[in-house]
Amino acid sequence: MRVLFVSSEVFPLIKTGGLADVSGALPAALQGSGIDVKCLIPGYSSVLEKVENKTYLGTLEVFNNISC
Repeated sequence: MRVLFVSSEVFPLIKTGGLADVSGALPAALQGSGIDVKCLIPGYSSVLEKVENKTYLGTLEVFNNISC
């Protein structure tokens, strides 16, 4: 099975609340069960600085010229 996990925050990359804890733990638990998991999060500058192996898929204008 393959899972795309989409979240606005994932611990340890970015955390503002409890969502980041779940978004960090659940994909890891699924991977431990042999499931192919990919995480998709917004390209916040603070996140991009921490990630070494980045894959840029493109940009999307979502509101008032704000790209994600």
